[in-house]
Amino acid sequence: MLKVNSLAGFTGQRPTSIASLNVALASNGSSASASSETQSAGNAIDGSWFPNTSHYWQSSPGDPSTLEIDFGKDRTFDRIVLVHMENDYTNNSVVPDASSTGSFYVAKDYTVDYWDGASWVNIPECTETGNNHVLRDNSFAAVTGSKIRIVITDSFEHRGYMTEVEVWGH
Repeated sequence: MLKVNSLAGFTGQRPTSIASLNVALASNGSSASASSETQSAGNAIDGSWFPNTSHYWQSSPGDPSTLEIDFGKDRTFDRIVLVHMENDYTNNSVVPDASSTGSFYVAKDYTVDYWDGASWVNIPECTETGNNHVLRDNSFAAVTGSKIRIVITDSFEHRGYMTEVEVWGH
């Protein structure tokens, strides 16, 4: 099975303001949890962009759905890449790009927040309403926090689906 670990390998783009390390990746010490799940939250930080039968997070039915990624310590980051699930999620031959769209498993409305040590702070550049893109690559002014959360308020069948979450920082 082909494993894709970052968008950077396909587009040549890397964060410019800070070191490029995917701090959300489980192998870098992060963990994931969810408000509910029928597929493990840990699947969203396993480094695989191809969901096939098990490499994705899926919540139980009900809005909102929340996916939280804990870095285990404070991290400074300025880029979050969200890989939503494609309509044909069994097709492992196509790497999603900025033009990839979907209608079934893509989170339509969601916010991304980071924990600043005292409260959740919204990252406006990561807020979407009416989204239909499989890949969302969001850059913003660097922030420091120990975890992020993705709150999905509208999605297909009122379930959250996420193939991969990357948080680029140090």
